[in-house]
Amino acid sequence: MLLNIYYINIQYYLFITFANHIKKNEIITTMLENLFQWYINNQAELVKKYNGKYLVIAENDKVDAFDSSYDALLFAEKEYGLGNFIIQECSPGDGSYTQTFHSRVVFC
Repeated sequence: MLLNIYYINIQYYLFITFANHIKKNEIITTMLENLFQWYINNQAELVKKYNGKYLVIAENDKVDAFDSSYDALLFAEKEYGLGNFIIQECSPGDGSYTQTFHSRVVFC
């Protein structure tokens, strides 16, 4: 009987821990999607000011510009912590955030 209660408590703990982990990941994903959407919405103004730079975007209105993605990453990791920012190359159009992959694979 005691073994069964202990087993149920472990299952409950694992379920709650897993649920909290998923919830945290969903919150981070939503936040990063919102930051990217903010970039798209403000892209025209940002390009006028920062064209060709790498932008660190945090908290929707906090923008820092750098000449290299490496410098941007070092600054952002130190300033905001991983998972709390995006780094976006600032250029007109969708070329800086769209990739197309081609393959010669044929499905029959």
